[in-house]
Amino acid sequence: MPSAKMFEMVETLVSGLRGMAQQHDLFTDLLRTTDYMKAFASQRKNSEDQLRLRLAEAEASLSTARGE
Repeated sequence: MPSAKMFEMVETLVSGLRGMAQQHDLFTDLLRTTDYMKAFASQRKNSEDQLRLRLAEAEASLSTARGE
């Protein structure tokens, strides 16, 4: 016949497994958030690079128009 101590150990084990599952879910969410942040930063950098290129083209065009 199972003892109270055995049930207590099983409850502790199950509780620990639940905690590990919750930590896994939180970690997965953090990784997903990091991926979104990387994508956002990459898009921002691409936008800035495009704006810098357009600015350089506009400055070159203005310089040409002025005859410099």
